[in-house]
Amino acid sequence: MIAAIQPGRTDALRYAETTPAAVRDAGFEAAALRALAANPRVPPGRIRIQVRDGWITVEGEVDWLYERFAASDAVSHLPGVAGCRNHVSVRPSHAGCGENLDGAGPAGPRNTGHGIDPLRAEPGGGAA
Repeated sequence: MIAAIQPGRTDALRYAETTPAAVRDAGFEAAALRALAANPRVPPGRIRIQVRDGWITVEGEVDWLYERFAASDAVSHLPGVAGCRNHVSVRPSHAGCGENLDGAGPAGPRNTGHGIDPLRAEPGGGAA
């Protein structure tokens, strides 16, 4: 069934209303793959997509939170897409809170070697 052309309706909406779901989803999948490849914030080869009934699901694993959001942002605004589900996970950091990157153990008090505590200032201690 072909929907009647209505003023103010976009071609993408007419396409979504008149095209069988399987064909429409295949078109969304191709467009989503192009959008991911064109976005420099999305790491290549790390994101997979699934499309069903106009909904795009992004999956995979990335190193940074901004990469997770970039994946869904790249595809959620494609014309005619009903919505986007973001199932991308962010890898845990190799250096957790309270650990030194050099493997010396938990972070503790630091010695500046000057006998001065940089967190405590005393009045009259000198010119700043």
